[in-house]
Amino acid sequence: MKHLFFKKGLASLALLAALSAHATNGDNLIGYGPISQAMGGSGVAMGMGPESILKNPALIQTPNQFEFLFSGTYFSPTVTSGFQGGSQQTSKANTFLIPSVAFINKINDQYSFGLGAYGVSGLGVDYRGADANSGLSKMSTSLSLMKFAPSLAYSNENLKVGASLAIMYGTLAISYDRAPNTSVGSESPGKSETLGYGVDLGVAYQLNDYLIGLNYQSAISMTYDYQLKDAASDFQITSEINSDTLTQPDELALGVSRQWDSWGMSLDYRMINWANATGYKEFGWDNQTVYALGGSYKFNDVHTLRFGYNFSPNSPLGQKAIENSTSSARGPINYFNLVGFPATSKSHISVGVTHQFSKGFSLDSALVVSPEESTTALFDADGPGSTSAMTYKTTHAETNLTVAGRWTF
Repeated sequence: MKHLFFKKGLASLALLAALSAHATNGDNLIGYGPISQAMGGSGVAMGMGPESILKNPALIQTPNQFEFLFSGTYFSPTVTSGFQGGSQQTSKANTFLIPSVAFINKINDQYSFGLGAYGVSGLGVDYRGADANSGLSKMSTSLSLMKFAPSLAYSNENLKVGASLAIMYGTLAISYDRAPNTSVGSESPGKSETLGYGVDLGVAYQLNDYLIGLNYQSAISMTYDYQLKDAASDFQITSEINSDTLTQPDELALGVSRQWDSWGMSLDYRMINWANATGYKEFGWDNQTVYALGGSYKFNDVHTLRFGYNFSPNSPLGQKAIENSTSSARGPINYFNLVGFPATSKSHISVGVTHQFSKGFSLDSALVVSPEESTTALFDADGPGSTSAMTYKTTHAETNLTVAGRWTF
């Protein structure tokens, strides 16, 4: 009964946190609060209050007894797909609200406890209203992940260490209608829900004027019944896709920061292991390296300006996932990657402001923009084995605004 109550509680939050191709590295958000987002998604080596729960639990320190955060993120993605020379359609999944709530409590001078529930990951499109001749099969997908993380940190002089139990709630829904082009017909198994478990580990060390941080997030296995295997059967790729498991990959991040006078700078280097995560591996996703650079300037005791840049040399949909191959399975996998799960973002530009209203309350905000990316791949809308392959094109741009209230006691 307690497990069911907990799962329903996360489900209620996830209904608001449904994501769709947003400010992401792959399907992971670049940051989990307005300070991190405004600074390009960095934060492995810079304390950001409750936001540090998911960036580096070693840094959940506060000079106060208690710090509480509640944030809301408004996402507005623009994704279009279609075959070149044909009808380009715009996904209707273009407006989303993601809430997050977290707190940290100072137990004593050495120990701190934190607890957070964050929308962390997601991807999806909605082409159910697309023209029948667009070749998009009225595809609709929605992957949404929320992470619940109780955390404990220890600090002693220059050394800080921390750990979190990562409890992940996920939902996945895939539907399509290929009847206009083949005899496959429509498929809509509804939404599947699952829980997964892992750990987040962090360490930080103060070296003169620099803080150096390291964060490891374990892989979390997530199984969505009736989704991937059913789709693989309809598209005749069961030899490649034979499981409903979609594992969130393990990540390793290294960061360094420095603060002097009114300035602060933060740089993160992150490696995301998509190529060895069950599900993403079968879909041919590439490993991803991400660089996050952020800066801040404190004008006075009331206003702080932040800015940042997040860049990956490649999206996960690289050569392995999107390639013009003659393999009978390559085309349908290209199609699902490019049309159903277009994780093609490479760069994000961000800016944000903090307004300190009083000693105990501040308001943080962040604006993140990801410029348009265009990606193409071969697929035959008439089904595997036909010789009339077409080139599909997807364009993808993102904008999101996050606002959070912080209370300290």
